Amino acid sequence: MLKNSLKQLIRQPVKCLIFFLLLTAATALVIVGLVLSMESAQRIQAVEDNYTTIGTVHQGPVGTDVSTSYTTCWGASFDKTEVSAPAIPLEVLNFPGADYVIPPEKRPYFISYLPELNHQEYNTVDRHILEFTPVAPFEEGAPTEVEVTRVFSSDINEYSANIRGGNCPDKSMQAGDRFWFCQCYGDTPVYPLEQGEKYVANLFLYRRCNVHDVPEYGLYRGVDSAQCDINGSLIDHGAFPNNTDIYGERKEPQQMLLRQVDEDFYQPGHMGEIYEKWAGFYEMEPHLFLSTCTNSLDLLPSWHTGLSRLSRGREITPEEFASGAAVCMIHESAAMQNLLNIGDKINLPLLCAYNGSLNGVFPNEVSLLDADGNFYEPFWEQEYEIVGMYTGVPRGGEDLVGDMFIIPTKSIGASWENHLMHFGPMDKGTTSFQIENGTIQQFDQALREAVPEAARLTITYDDLGYSEIMSALNSSRNIALLLLFSSLLAALGIIALLLYFFVVREKKRTAVERSLGMSKRQCRVSLLSGMLIMAMLAVALGSFCGNLAVKTLDSTKVSQSDSAGASPEESSSAVEESGEDGESAEAQDALQTDGEYVYSTRYSFSAASERTLESADADVQIPRFVYLSVPAGVWLVVLSFSLLLLTRSFRTEPICLLSSKGQ
Repeated sequence: MLKNSLKQLIRQPVKCLIFFLLLTAATALVIVGLVLSMESAQRIQAVEDNYTTIGTVHQGPVGTDVSTSYTTCWGASFDKTEVSAPAIPLEVLNFPGADYVIPPEKRPYFISYLPELNHQEYNTVDRHILEFTPVAPFEEGAPTEVEVTRVFSSDINEYSANIRGGNCPDKSMQAGDRFWFCQCYGDTPVYPLEQGEKYVANLFLYRRCNVHDVPEYGLYRGVDSAQCDINGSLIDHGAFPNNTDIYGERKEPQQMLLRQVDEDFYQPGHMGEIYEKWAGFYEMEPHLFLSTCTNSLDLLPSWHTGLSRLSRGREITPEEFASGAAVCMIHESAAMQNLLNIGDKINLPLLCAYNGSLNGVFPNEVSLLDADGNFYEPFWEQEYEIVGMYTGVPRGGEDLVGDMFIIPTKSIGASWENHLMHFGPMDKGTTSFQIENGTIQQFDQALREAVPEAARLTITYDDLGYSEIMSALNSSRNIALLLLFSSLLAALGIIALLLYFFVVREKKRTAVERSLGMSKRQCRVSLLSGMLIMAMLAVALGSFCGNLAVKTLDSTKVSQSDSAGASPEESSSAVEESGEDGESAEAQDALQTDGEYVYSTRYSFSAASERTLESADADVQIPRFVYLSVPAGVWLVVLSFSLLLLTRSFRTEPICLLSSKGQ
C-alpha cells in the first residue's frame, strides 16, 4: 500500500514538487519568524532588566556679583561670586503620584580618619602655619620681610618646587628663617604690621613677584569651623572671632586670616590652641578618607553612565542596600596602595558630613574642627567588609573621587545633623532619583505641575538611550511578529491546498478502494503515507533552511554592529529640562531643543558602550528544540487534518462518493 501511494504521487510530479517547495518555504519562514520574535523578546527583556532611568537635580545660582580690586603685585583683578537663592529642600520632590523606583536622595560625604591607611596625595600647595615678626618697617603696597619665631606646621610639596627660583626656600620653615610676606593675594584689606609684634598665619608660597623681584608668601586660608545646622546656617559658639557667614560664601576678614599674638593667645581655649589643632589636621590629612552613602549604585551618575565600573569582586546587591548590610566598595588604586583585598574589613569612623557639591573641595577646603574648636568625634563607627573594587573615577569627579568608599545609606545607624560641616543646595553630583523606564515625559510633566519650586531646578534625565533602543527593538519585534503571523497563515494555506488536492480530490479513489474490500486503515495508508512522507521531507528541509537563514541574519547583524561600533557618536542620551532662570545644566550629555525631548544614539547599537550593549546587544539563546518542534508541528497539522478529512469521507457510503461530481 505504501508503494502504491508513492506511485500515485509520482504520477503527478509537478504538483508534488510545487507543494514540496511551498511547504519547505513555509516551514522555513515560520522558523525564522519564531526565532526573530524570541530574540526580540529576549533583548527587550534584557533592556528592561539592565537599563535604568535616573534624574539628577541641580539648583544653580540666580546671578553673579562681580567685584574689582587692585594690588601692586597683581594689578587690577576681577572676582566673580555666584549669588544663590535659599536651598530648596529635597522633600519637595516627594510629590503625590511620583511613583519612583528609588526615591530622591541627597548624598552627603563623610570624612573618616584612618591612620593605618594612606590616600593619594591631592594637596598641591605649600602650607606653613607660622608665628613670625617683622624685621623691617611695614610699607603699604610692598612685601614685608619677617622672621619665623615659631613653627606650627611646614609642608613642602612637588608643586611649589616647580615654581621656586632664586632664593626661594626648598625646605620646611624653621625658627629663625626669614621670608617676604605680602598681603596682595586675595581681596581682603591690608593689615598694617608692627615691628616687635608677633603674628600667626597659615601661609603659602604663591609666586616670585615680578614687581618686587622676591619670592613672596601670602595668606593661604584661615583656621575656622564650618559647622552648620540642617538649614545651612553657620553655628557660632565664639571660638572663631569674625566667623559670621556661611562657609564658602563669606569674605574672610584679614584679622581672621592673620592673628596678632596677645598675652592670652596660647592659653587653653584661645586661638593658639586652635592653630595647634589645625597643624594636627594637616598631619592627619594623608589618612583622611571620604565615604559616600547611597541606596543604589545606579543613582551615582558616574556609575550609571559607566564612567565608574566594577574592576574586582562584586557590586553591593539591592538586598544589601535594602537591609543596610555592613559592606562597602573601594577604589582599586586605594586598595592596591594599602594592600587591601576583597573580603578584608575596614573600620570606618564617620567624623562629619559634607552635604553639598564636593568638586575640587577635598581635602584643601574642609575643616575637622567643630564650632567649639574641637575635633569632631565619630557619630557612627562600624566595620565594613570590602565586597568590590571600582575604577574609572577621574580626580575631582562630580559624585565620586579617588579613594572614596561606597556604603549603603541604611548601614548608618545614627544621625549626622550635629556633625554637619557644610550644607549646600541640591547638586547634580549629589542628588538623584530613579523612575520607570520610558516615563520621562509623563514624570516631568507631573513634577512641573505638582512642584512649583521645580522651575528653579535643572533636572537632567538619563536613560542611557533606553527610549531609542526600545523604539528600535519594538520595531524589530513587530516585524518579526508580522513575519511569524504571515508565515503561519501561508503554512495553513499551503496545507489546505495540499489536503484539497491529495485528500479531498481523491474521494473516488477512496470509494473504489473501499469497494474492493480494503479496510479503513488500509485506505488511510494507501492515501496518506506517500503524502506524509513528502511532507516530512519538506518540513525537515524547511527546518534546515530556516536554521541557515537565521545564522546568516545573525552574522550580518554582527558585521554591521562591528562596523558601526568603530565610529561611535559623541552625542548624549540624556534629556534636560531647564528652570525659568534659563541657565542650562552643565551636566555632560544633556540636550534640549525648544522644549522637545532629544535622544541620541550614543548608547545605541551603533555605538560601542560596554555597559549598555552588554544587555541590549548580547547574544540571545534560542532553544534547539525550536528547530525540531516547528517542523514536527507543521507535519502533525498535516496528519491531523488529513485524518479528520478521511474520517469524514468514511462516514459517506462508497456508492455516494462514486456518484458525486468531481474526480
